Amino acid sequence: MPGRKRPFVKEPNDVLLWYEQKTAQTPQHHAKIKALRLIKEHPEKNLDELAGKVGCSVRTLKRWWKVYCTDGINGLVGHGQPRSRKAKLTEEQIGQLREKFKKNADLSLGQLKLWVEREFGVQ
Repeated sequence: MPGRKRPFVKEPNDVLLWYEQKTAQTPQHHAKIKALRLIKEHPEKNLDELAGKVGCSVRTLKRWWKVYCTDGINGLVGHGQPRSRKAKLTEEQIGQLREKFKKNADLSLGQLKLWVEREFGVQ
């Protein structure tokens, strides 16, 4: 980004380190926080130079930076999270399915699917 002054990372280093530790179990979020820390620590470097240190493509780093600039750190960490679906079967129904499979281990996946549809009315 030659010729343009990049906005700065607002969070202090200790907050970024805390977020890095907090997100250590989720590699993508961890990389996003690491990217912010490197941007803060090396304001003289452009995003192209920092992408390699983060371990992502330049395009990805630019996309993360754009999300951070508009939505902040919480938006960045929340961005791109997979949306979970509500379970179609209750825990009790899943238990019944397990029992059915234990008693009839030779059933195919298609047969189990049909049984679930008939038994619980779930498609």
